[in-house]
Amino acid sequence: MKCDELKALVFSISDLAYVDEPTPQPNFQNPHDHAVYKATEVDALLAEKEKEIEKEKITVEKLKQFFSDLREAFDCLDMDGMEKVMQQMENYQYEEEQSGIYEQLKDAVAQIDADKSEEILQLWETHF
Repeated sequence: MKCDELKALVFSISDLAYVDEPTPQPNFQNPHDHAVYKATEVDALLAEKEKEIEKEKITVEKLKQFFSDLREAFDCLDMDGMEKVMQQMENYQYEEEQSGIYEQLKDAVAQIDADKSEEILQLWETHF
């Protein structure tokens, strides 16, 4: 891609205009190098947005299955099982309220705190 094409790409994406916020950047001698650097930032931001868009919204049925799987892993002290369920849960999009609860659960599971995790699951279940 030529420098002008890269500049057009950067400036045509109004949604990502904040890319030009002041951040520590290398001192480029060549404008082409700077455009490539900016295009790389834009590509990373686009990939992040696409990842968010691709996530399927979580359903109550799927949550119930995850909760059951987590409880079974807690009962068996199966750390790999807990991690597997949390990795699967990461692939879903949560409502704003659920997102905060999910983050709490993720932290509790990472700390292998089964009691705290169970409290969070019970709290979450009251929101169904």
